[in-house]
Amino acid sequence: MGILGSLFSKKNSTKENAATHPPVDSADVISSEEIDTPLGKATLVTKRYPENPPYDFSDEPEIVQLARVAVWRYNTRQDQRSLVQSLVDLFDYGREHGGSTLLELDPSFGMTVGMAYVLFALFLKNDSRLVNYVAAENALYCLTKELRDNNDSRSACLLFTLLNGPSDLLQDQFVTAEIEKSQRMGYPIGMVFMGRNPYRDPGLQEFRDDAVRERLVIARYLLDFFYDCDAKSVKGARDFFYLLPNDAQLERFLGEYEDFAENGFDYKTQGEKLLHTLFRQIENTLHQY
Repeated sequence: MGILGSLFSKKNSTKENAATHPPVDSADVISSEEIDTPLGKATLVTKRYPENPPYDFSDEPEIVQLARVAVWRYNTRQDQRSLVQSLVDLFDYGREHGGSTLLELDPSFGMTVGMAYVLFALFLKNDSRLVNYVAAENALYCLTKELRDNNDSRSACLLFTLLNGPSDLLQDQFVTAEIEKSQRMGYPIGMVFMGRNPYRDPGLQEFRDDAVRERLVIARYLLDFFYDCDAKSVKGARDFFYLLPNDAQLERFLGEYEDFAENGFDYKTQGEKLLHTLFRQIENTLHQY
């Protein structure tokens, strides 16, 4: 559990590592067991943690503070209601304060805030999926901002997890990207739609499904940041094994990607380009709120 502290360390922070890696008091240890990880054997220590991070981050933007609490509660397996409340607090703050909150966010905070939004998008159940869509878009924006600034393999891993999640989360963004690409190529996309809503009309579901499959190209591009497919080994930051997809998930993804992509397809160039297209689209939306 101690390795999780790295997620909360601010880049170039003056906070001591001890603040994010509090010493393990034997009285707090609930259980200890040896487990297999993508990096080999490791000892998993389950212990009692306080509900909130035991260090001071009051000098950071409020949205970062809220994200740190949410990610801490997830990583330390706090009560589910406590975790849900922290995620809702984060989402409500972002909604109430508008897009400038994320537009002005320093990239060094992108992974922490992005991970909190990933948790909201993937795990929270709501009457309306729209809030999950917004959380997914916020997550992609924050994590891509950090990835572009720092090439952090952990942000790439979180983005991969998001893209490998429910396909509807970023559907609208992929549809917008596909429409813009078709228009640039001079394809008569309006004749296909015939006045129908490409985002919601049941008769255009196949068009939406084809657009969303492009997520495989971005995910394949991101995979290279943290996994060597030839050697079948992890690369990059070594303190994030708990974020990694397991072998079955990787095999399923690679199989799906190979069925989708043609031999010799340049996924690196195309994946990076499409990721930045989604980033730009979401950035434009944030400027409107």
